[in-house]
Amino acid sequence: MIEKFLFHALIGQNANMNYEPVLLSKDIPPMHLKLLLLFILDKLKLYLRSQQNFWYPFTFHLKLMHESFLRIFEGRCSKKCQSSIQNMEDTVEAYAGNGQDALTVSLYQMDLDRTEFLLRSYLRTRLQKIEKYMIHISKSELWNRLSKPEQEFAKRCKENMENHLKQSVLSRLPFGYQDFVKQSISSEEDDMVPEPQLDTFVFCKSKGSVGSFQLDAVGDEVVDLIADDLYVLRYKSIKPLVETGQIDLV
Repeated sequence: MIEKFLFHALIGQNANMNYEPVLLSKDIPPMHLKLLLLFILDKLKLYLRSQQNFWYPFTFHLKLMHESFLRIFEGRCSKKCQSSIQNMEDTVEAYAGNGQDALTVSLYQMDLDRTEFLLRSYLRTRLQKIEKYMIHISKSELWNRLSKPEQEFAKRCKENMENHLKQSVLSRLPFGYQDFVKQSISSEEDDMVPEPQLDTFVFCKSKGSVGSFQLDAVGDEVVDLIADDLYVLRYKSIKPLVETGQIDLV
């Protein structure tokens, strides 16, 4: 019975189903409550495991924005993570209210804090990169990979930046040099738009044995990618492997 309740509460058909801490503390025995904590923790780790592989390289490669990461933040997964965090907080509070071992509660709380840090850092860094490359994103296929709130955020950033530059600088420049994204009126392309530096060298690890892989269009540079080996390569060369999940950035 407890397993069925937990299943429907976390991953069942009713996505709005939440835990009631008072109900848990009164109606569920301490042993079942402990199983509840372990179950939620395992599900939370499962939801974030795939995201953690992206979080570290995404956070520390500030000049790099690989397109495989800039996608909709898996709306269902994000909502489940946030819902699970809230459920975990309520359950820890109920567990502590039952007078259980304080050390056990603190360990669960510490793991919960780490998970919250991971999720918040992920979202914060993602917004920083959207802000940095907002014009590039809005003019490419990457735009459709943003969620609606992220698209609104990018639009507001772009409008604020454009208005600020027009009022402070562009309006005082000679005619032909007042464009927001072009150096002059004679420019055929938007040559003042910051773009990700895909030629940046990155540390990467191959998940499996890829074999000989061509790093350039000519074929002069070939590397033998072996499972679990570390490499320092240009991101642009290994971009297809990163997008297909054959290589992880580290």
